Amino acid sequence: DYATLLRVAKVSNANKIDRTPMQSDALDSKFRNKKRTRILFTSWQVAELERLFAEQKYVSAQERSVIAMRIGLSPTQIKI
Repeated sequence: DYATLLRVAKVSNANKIDRTPMQSDALDSKFRNKKRTRILFTSWQVAELERLFAEQKYVSAQERSVIAMRIGLSPTQIKI
C-alpha cells in the first residue's frame, strides 16, 4: 500500500544520505592524493621570467633549457 511505499522510500533515502558523506570523503581523499604539488617561484625568478618574456614572447626548446639552467628551474617550468 501507499504508506508502506513511503516508509520504504524514507529508509532508502536515509541510507543514501548516510552513505553520501563517506563516499564524498573517499572521493575527496582520492583527488587529494592525485593533486600535484605547486611549485613556488622566488620573486627573483618571477621578475627574470617577466623580463625575458617581455623581450621575447615565445622561446624555443633550446632557449627554454638555457633560461631554466640560468635561473634554477626545469625547462617544463619555463613553458607557458
